[in-house]
Amino acid sequence: MSQYHISINQFAEFSKATFSGKARIIKQQIEPNKFLIPWYQMAKAKIRRYFHNTDDIQPILSGIEILKARTAENKRQEIDRRVSIEALERIINLQIPKILKNYKYTILKCDEKSVYVEGVEIRISPEIIICAEINDRLYYGGLKIHVCKGKPFDQGQCSYVALLLKKYIERHVAKDQGLVRPELCFCLDVFSDRLLPCPSTDSVFMSEIKGFCLELKKLWDKQ
Repeated sequence: MSQYHISINQFAEFSKATFSGKARIIKQQIEPNKFLIPWYQMAKAKIRRYFHNTDDIQPILSGIEILKARTAENKRQEIDRRVSIEALERIINLQIPKILKNYKYTILKCDEKSVYVEGVEIRISPEIIICAEINDRLYYGGLKIHVCKGKPFDQGQCSYVALLLKKYIERHVAKDQGLVRPELCFCLDVFSDRLLPCPSTDSVFMSEIKGFCLELKKLWDKQ
C-alpha cells in the first residue's frame, strides 16, 4: 500500500470538505478503525446484483422484503435497516440510461483495486465491471456505488468518481482488448438520485483531481 492512500468515496468527500474535515478524513486513513462495521451491505449487494441485468427488478424487491422482515437488535441495526430500505426504494424509480438497456453486457472481475494519481493510491474497488458489445466491438465500463443519506455527492463529486473509475478500467481491465466508453463508467449516488457517467471531456476534472491529491499529501505530511 502506498504511503498516501484513500478510498474513492472518501476522496470525493475530501474534495468538498472543509479544512478540518479534510484533516479528519486523512486521520481516518492513517489510523483506520479496525472494528468499524460497514453500513448498508444488504442494499449495496442487491443494487450490485440488479445492475447485472437492469431488466430484472427482482433483486431490489427481494432485498426490500428481507429488510422489512428483519428484526433490529439495536439502534445501529435499525438505522441500517431503515436507510437500506429507502435506498432500495429509490433504485426502483431510478432512470436507467439507454446504453445499459439497449446493449447486452457481461460482468467481469479484476483483482486490482487501485489507481495512482500524483503518488496517491486511490482505491476504486468497483461494484461491477462490464464488457458490452457495441457495433461489433468490445467496450468496457463499470459502476461505483455511494450510499450515504447524510452526505450525498453533488454532480462534481460524482464526476470525479466516474472519471477515476474510467482511469481504473483503462489501466487494469481494457488494456489492449478493447475501448473504454465514458458513458459506460458510472457513479451511482443513491440519495442524490444520480447515475452519472464519466464526463466526455475530462481534462478539467483530471486537473482538479491532481490538485486534490497534492493537497492530500501536504496535509498528510503534517499529521
